[in-house]
Order: sequence, then C-alpha cells, then structure tokens
Amino acid sequence: MTISPAISPTALIKTRGHRVCVALRASTPAELIAHARAALADAAFLEFRLDSLPHPARAISAIAAFLAEHPEAAAIATCRRQAFGGNFAGSLAEEIKILTSAAKAGCSLLDLEIESAEELTAAALAAFRQNAAEAGAALLLSYHDFEHAVDPEAVYNRIRAFSPDYIKIVGSAHSLTDSLNLLTWLNTRSGEAQVIAINMGEYGVPSRILSLRAGSAFTFAPLSRSTRPHASTASPAILSRTRSRR
Repeated sequence: MTISPAISPTALIKTRGHRVCVALRASTPAELIAHARAALADAAFLEFRLDSLPHPARAISAIAAFLAEHPEAAAIATCRRQAFGGNFAGSLAEEIKILTSAAKAGCSLLDLEIESAEELTAAALAAFRQNAAEAGAALLLSYHDFEHAVDPEAVYNRIRAFSPDYIKIVGSAHSLTDSLNLLTWLNTRSGEAQVIAINMGEYGVPSRILSLRAGSAFTFAPLSRSTRPHASTASPAILSRTRSRR
C-alpha cells in the first residue's frame, strides 16, 4: 500500500520548478553544507550523499539548520551501502535510521536502494514509509548498475512492485545507443509513474541532458568535483535549458 505524505514532495518539486538535482559529496558535515550553499547559485534541488561522510548521522543537525534557513530548497537524502555502490559501511538498520532522521530534518525524498527494500521485511518497510510520510518525505527506490547498461523494463517492474513514490533507474552507458535506448524507453513509461532514468559515463551525458524532455521526473548534475568521476559533467544550467515544455 502506498502511503502519501501530508505535503506531496511530487507537488513540491513540480510547483517550485525543481527539475535538476545537484548531487553533493563531502568528507565532513561542514564541507557538505558549504557545497550546498554553493549549489544554490545554480539549483535549489540538492542530493545530500550522506554515505560520502565517515559518520553520516553527524551531518543531520547541520542539514536541518540549512534547510530551515533555505525553505526554497528541496533535498534528497541518500546513504547507500557499500554492497550496492555507495560508501556507507553500516548496517541496513543504521541506514534506515539515518534516512528517517534526514526526513525529520526536512529532506523531501529518501533514496533507498531496491536491494535494501527487498531485504527489509514488509512490516519494517511499512514502518519506514510511515515514519517518512509523517515527516513529510516520500520514498524513492533506486537501482544502480555501475558497470553495464540496464534493462530498464525489468528494473522498472522490480521496483514498481513496492509502489514507491519515485522510481530511479541508473545504468552505465558504453555507447550512444545505450543512452538512446534508455531515453526511448523512458518516453514510453514516464506517464505511468514518477520515473528518473539516466546513464552514467561519458556516453551517459546525453541521457542526463535529454531525460527531462523524455519525461523524467527530474535529472541530476554534479557540483564541481564533489561527485563520482564517472558522473555526467553536464552542468545544472545546461540541464535546466532542456526542461520539457509539457
């Protein structure tokens, strides 16, 4: 059963024009907030990669203060575990606790990898969603393949079985065809759910630039050198100019 938050993050993002999310990584909470302040010059939609920090929980109070100071900003909280391509070395229970705290700090979306959703019991996942909803946050379930292009339809069906508020599919493009195939698929599915589908790597740049026109709920851009080396180099300004007019 899908639990809708009191204030729909979907409506929040759309009404405020938040279509380009800037991904933020740092080694300390202070550096993370400094990156967030710098990102506001280009975009007010931020992803706090809490798993980039040695102690993610220590950044929650700083994020809460930042979001209270900047009500125009919307934020995603991510604390991906190492087994699924992130940097967080803690347990699933610790990840859930950190994400729940991030929701209470003001983050609108919580990014949980599909593998972790599958690992949770139905009762534990329902409790996590309920706590997030009570804090005004929605659930984004994601899948990342850091080596290969993905079969988006298979991943979409796998994630949609959990009825999340957002579905995020990220693969690795090894040719322009990989990105074209993903964009073509996205165009056929974007009307059915809030879907984000993009590719990493040099050949993935077109998918990030054109995903909004293909119907992606939003797309991602890096801030300077704070993101993964294989992430797209398309800037928030460039991506903003490609927004869908639909």
